[in-house]
Amino acid sequence: MKNEMARIYSYGRGCVIVALDSDVTRDVDAAGIAWYRVAKAATIRQWGTSNGLSELCVRGPLSATQLDPIATETAIPVMALHDCRTCRDPQVWIRAINEALLRIA
Repeated sequence: MKNEMARIYSYGRGCVIVALDSDVTRDVDAAGIAWYRVAKAATIRQWGTSNGLSELCVRGPLSATQLDPIATETAIPVMALHDCRTCRDPQVWIRAINEALLRIA
């Protein structure tokens, strides 16, 4: 996609994932709880940075960064979200997420 954006989400107790905007929707269930529904993404298991998540947002995945695939829908309660950062170059994350997903295909 031309205007595709990649974002790094941190939530819960240390969960950090990277997903593309086209794979994330927001809805509200019957109980009034707002959710982010993530169709596919990758867990960032090992950041591999010396300057935290901002370094990943600017530089993309590094040689020490380890991603685990998330191939089934994940639901994140909006109120559990701690941070959402936009990545500078979504193309590097598109490749990285797809490579992670290929490992379980």
